[in-house]
Amino acid sequence: MEAEKLLAALVASLAINEFIHIIFEIWGIRQKVAWLAARLDKKPHGKWPINIDSLVKTLALHLTLFIFFVGLAFLWLTLGEFSTQTLLKVSIFALIVTYAYTVLGMDAYHSDIGKLLTRYKRHIKK
Repeated sequence: MEAEKLLAALVASLAINEFIHIIFEIWGIRQKVAWLAARLDKKPHGKWPINIDSLVKTLALHLTLFIFFVGLAFLWLTLGEFSTQTLLKVSIFALIVTYAYTVLGMDAYHSDIGKLLTRYKRHIKK
């Protein structure tokens, strides 16, 4: 396989990985807000399922996921009979979808955390 096509497959793999990464990140922060809201409401909230509480754990988790998802996507994209042009289009599409998902997901997060902050401000004024 030519170097240009391998590079395009790598770029597409990185773009696909970023989409998967942002899905997990937004899910995680929204779960934390929901957990905090349940705790403040004295509702059952359970124990936080994943305890990533240090930089070493964060780097280890993200590096493992990065290698796995980039590797999987790269393998799929290089074994498939995709043209360089198609791989570049996949990259562009993945990046646009990632951006849109990030905007919408973070907007929902900001809305949720804003509601909690409003509740907190009302609580401390009492």
